[in-house]
Amino acid sequence: AIGMFCRVLGGAPSRELDARQAALVLASRPGTGGASADSDQRHFGSLALFQHGGEAWRTWIDAVRPELLAGQRADGSWDAPAGDEGGRMVATATRVLTLSVPWRYPRVGR
Repeated sequence: AIGMFCRVLGGAPSRELDARQAALVLASRPGTGGASADSDQRHFGSLALFQHGGEAWRTWIDAVRPELLAGQRADGSWDAPAGDEGGRMVATATRVLTLSVPWRYPRVGR
């Protein structure tokens, strides 16, 4: 996801490679069986697939958004995963940034 996002920001022109990378990122979305609960993967996957757009983005966010919102506490924060040294503050910040990708970043035209 990070590599795909960097390629897009760098202006790499290959839509074919983007489609293959999008498929790899989509394979880690919630509900796919092998999904990772890593918040960085969710965040960078959101950045990359938002830039990619289309059905890949819709499929991704339709899986990620409910997963993130289901874990939100009544006070609006999120608990950190076990073993995460960042604590609730970092967990909450990462999830808010992930959910706000479509409103915080413009799409890079290619």
